[in-house]
Amino acid sequence: MTNTNRDDIEPLKIVVPSRRSALIRSQRTRGTIILAAGTEREERIPVPVAVAKWLEKKQASSDFPLTSRDDVLKAIDASALKCAIRRVEGLVNRRDYSVEEIRRKLSQDGYGQMTIEAVIGSAKRGHVLDDMRFASVFIRSKLGAGWGTYRIERELSRRGIELKDVPGWPEAFIDAEAEPDRAFRLVEHRRLSGKNDYAKLVRFLVGKGFSLHDAKVAAAQRLRESTASTDTSLI
Repeated sequence: MTNTNRDDIEPLKIVVPSRRSALIRSQRTRGTIILAAGTEREERIPVPVAVAKWLEKKQASSDFPLTSRDDVLKAIDASALKCAIRRVEGLVNRRDYSVEEIRRKLSQDGYGQMTIEAVIGSAKRGHVLDDMRFASVFIRSKLGAGWGTYRIERELSRRGIELKDVPGWPEAFIDAEAEPDRAFRLVEHRRLSGKNDYAKLVRFLVGKGFSLHDAKVAAAQRLRESTASTDTSLI
């Protein structure tokens, strides 16, 4: 049975952390809804900062008919959904995100699991979030930046996407036999010190995400061409 006694929630206090506090504590910062503030019945409910701000504005207006704890909880749930949707819209307006990235951000903001999954489900149905679209753009951009496939695979996995699940991988994106040539282009003009150059080149390319085999082939080619160039200059 719903409790309609205002004495159980009054005085109702909404605490929004200051901007300075938010900057210091970063993503762990929360707002707080305090029921029966300063009494023996005081109850503190942590909420995302955006939700606390939204409820604070509503409290200042006449459109805030909360008469019970149940009313407060329903208002928190409704405002959380609205604020989470706005949060996702603000993020994807700047760049594309994977579903897992959005899930983590909403979780860090303090939104509950049900709210998070409801917002993500709606965003996926509206194609606001699309992991395969995200992966395709991510792969092409990182290939263009000189990343190897191992690094791309690792970074996609961190974003909740398995490379093997991407349609067209690898044929639509790379020529596996040409990977040593792509690795070589990254080190073709890299300065050599004359000391442990082969090992340094291999480590550099492996760090970029190329396989050890492709890194070794590219490093050996770089040293061969450097030697040939040196021999020619002596003639």
